[in-house]
Amino acid sequence: MKRTQTTINLMSIAVSGLLCCLMAWAVEAPPNQPGQDQALEKLTVQYTQLFQKKSYALAIAAAQQALALAEQAYGTSDSRGAQILNDMGAIHALEGHSNQAIPLYQRALSIRESQPAPDDAAIAQSLNNLAKSNSDQGHWADAEPLYARLLPIIERHYPPTDPHVLEVVHQYTDCLRALGKADEATLLETNIQKGGQVMQGLQEAIESPSSAQGK
Repeated sequence: MKRTQTTINLMSIAVSGLLCCLMAWAVEAPPNQPGQDQALEKLTVQYTQLFQKKSYALAIAAAQQALALAEQAYGTSDSRGAQILNDMGAIHALEGHSNQAIPLYQRALSIRESQPAPDDAAIAQSLNNLAKSNSDQGHWADAEPLYARLLPIIERHYPPTDPHVLEVVHQYTDCLRALGKADEATLLETNIQKGGQVMQGLQEAIESPSSAQGK
């Protein structure tokens, strides 16, 4: 139960207005040598504090040191490195540099997807941050499939009317309308109002438009 609750708490952070989920490897990473973990935690505390003080350039420099240590100690495919990459992307995004955040988020997502047992919270965090940064850059075609992947994950953990689901739907519908897909955006909003599974309803409507119109 403790693991489930922690995962859901991370989901809350992943899809809220907050882009950072700092120090999350305590949940998602496997145990390793205590000395290396302590050194990595120290660097993470350092860049977190710098981030909180809005010393973004110094925070990025400290995060780069943390990433180098994580990759040296645990390899380039470890979830600890993925979290640091995410945090670096979040700092760039908060500075308004979404173009610099995107490749960092992409690397984090790739690592998280490669884990033997991918974690919903971590995947959701990466998809949300990557989709939002692409949207901020006007890369709507790149953002759309990310939102399409993110929403079913969120729906597995929250009811359709939960604020976390509604926020993702809002971002997704903005993306669809920017791509000229207003009908699909309206279907998503209608499914939410009916309290149904959003993505399932959208897929059924796309596959059987005549039956959807008759409901």
